[in-house]
Amino acid sequence: INDGGDQVETSITMDTLNELKSMERIKNLGIALHNTIDIQRALAAAYEFSEGTAIMDQSSTEELFSTIFQFYTAEERSKYIVHAADIPNKDEVEAGFIGINDEFLDTIDRNLIIWNGAGSGFQYSFNEMLEHNDTCIISKAIADRLGVKNVGERIRLTFYDPQNENDPGNITLFRVVGISGGIPGFWNFRSSSLAANGGGVMVSLENYIRLMNVKNAGENDMIVDKIYMNLYDKSEMNIEAFKDDIRSEYDSLDFTIDDAATKIKLIEEMSERQSALLEVILMFSVIISIFGLISSMYAIMMERKFEIGILRSMGLKTRNVRNMFLIESMILMLSSGLMGTIIGTFSAYLLETNMSIISEMPVIFSIPYDTLLRVFLLSIGIGIVGMYIVLIKLSRQN
Repeated sequence: INDGGDQVETSITMDTLNELKSMERIKNLGIALHNTIDIQRALAAAYEFSEGTAIMDQSSTEELFSTIFQFYTAEERSKYIVHAADIPNKDEVEAGFIGINDEFLDTIDRNLIIWNGAGSGFQYSFNEMLEHNDTCIISKAIADRLGVKNVGERIRLTFYDPQNENDPGNITLFRVVGISGGIPGFWNFRSSSLAANGGGVMVSLENYIRLMNVKNAGENDMIVDKIYMNLYDKSEMNIEAFKDDIRSEYDSLDFTIDDAATKIKLIEEMSERQSALLEVILMFSVIISIFGLISSMYAIMMERKFEIGILRSMGLKTRNVRNMFLIESMILMLSSGLMGTIIGTFSAYLLETNMSIISEMPVIFSIPYDTLLRVFLLSIGIGIVGMYIVLIKLSRQN
């Protein structure tokens, strides 16, 4: 991710891209140019602080927040500002304008793309976008705000020069060839209409260069905003070694290098720690509930001692009475446990779906069968032992 701004000497350029292509560890790579705020850069900086590879002092904190907000707080924006609107210009939002090349498609997992609208699809949408100079893929958020329902409808994009206060804007009509609620590598493609401001409009790299009047277009010193790459070896050790090599090789350039594998591992480790903590809390809650069950059953048996005496006088043996109350307590515990599991699972699914709406993340719901098995076995074991101790005391009564 380029951090050098408009300075060619300290920025990632096409010359850097050509050098990276010659590295044997890189499987494929693609580039992207954009005029939008880059949340990925801020997340990468925050991740470095969380891992301890960077020091979180006052200056670094200010740098982190400026990384997040400098796009909108900068006194002078050099790249064109793009507004997307419907044809009558009734509804208008500021869009994140993005240009990609066809090699970018080889670096992403097409199964992670969320398509919306009839006719949208990987082959059709990207082929149309890359082959024509008046086609684009827009986010579902912008589509809903502008009332675009289907592929083939047109929108108007207006390009403003931020350094010219009286610029009337250059208006260009684009045909929508895809509507997406999520594309890997860009936060701009979301579903909620509340996220329309800053939503993504993706075009081919050639159209981006032409419309945004990119300096040194096609030359070795053309500045590149992002380079996406896949490695042959995706192990954590190789990724860290590769990142260190890149930092050493290009120590004169200002950039942020980010990777998905380590962040996935970090999230998995955090999830495992949270699951373990919640499972311990769950087990303590179950144990406390079992003690309540045992005390309740003991009170019930005290109230039913005359019934037990009648059963004993009719020939029922002590172990038969003990088994009768054990079975009754197990039925009560298992039925309440199963009902609690069903209600808890349904509540967790509702929470997951609601959080996915807010966070714009896909719903990935799974039932922790191993946790359920451990908790039920623990509950049954403690329940049987506790009830057996109570029943032994009861069986010794006259």
